[in-house]
Amino acid sequence: MPENRVEPGIWTHECRKCRSELIQPTDWHRHDELWNVRIECPECGAVYEALLDQNQVTDLSYEMEAGFHALLEQLDEIDRALFEDECGLFFDALKANSIFPMDF
Repeated sequence: MPENRVEPGIWTHECRKCRSELIQPTDWHRHDELWNVRIECPECGAVYEALLDQNQVTDLSYEMEAGFHALLEQLDEIDRALFEDECGLFFDALKANSIFPMDF
């Protein structure tokens, strides 16, 4: 069995070195019935390859998609908070009669 083969049922979507769940597959290609996946960890800098079966690749793909959606939700929250802050400043300026036609 190849050294970088990940046994079925083993958690494949966390870094082998630091256990971060932020791993990123950066390259992959099919090798017989397995996938050779190059994985990088943005937290500890680890770079390694893993041979994954189709179920493990599918699980990794779902985890990556879930992480992407979590990032989008966080971005939405940040965007909403910034907009609320800007609206508050604008309303405060309106109340103080500090908005003039030339401001637009």
